[in-house]
Amino acid sequence: MLPTLRNGQTVFFHSADTSNFTVGDVVLIERESYPGIFYIKRVKIIDVNGIWVEGDNSSESTDSRTWGYLSPNELIAVAFRRH
Repeated sequence: MLPTLRNGQTVFFHSADTSNFTVGDVVLIERESYPGIFYIKRVKIIDVNGIWVEGDNSSESTDSRTWGYLSPNELIAVAFRRH
């Protein structure tokens, strides 16, 4: 998520559900196909197809451009503060 987040920064999250995230939010996701591996991405699109997420460093990010749309249950939490 460079340049938004840097190594060593602390990010605080709160639990997510479909009613408390919007386009532009930084979210913590856990892919159904990769349980136990967490990613931090930005929500770009929310529509009938699901949720489209991308990293802020597009040349180095693995995200919906590779995975496609995510299901809402793959969003674990929404960032609300970083330090």
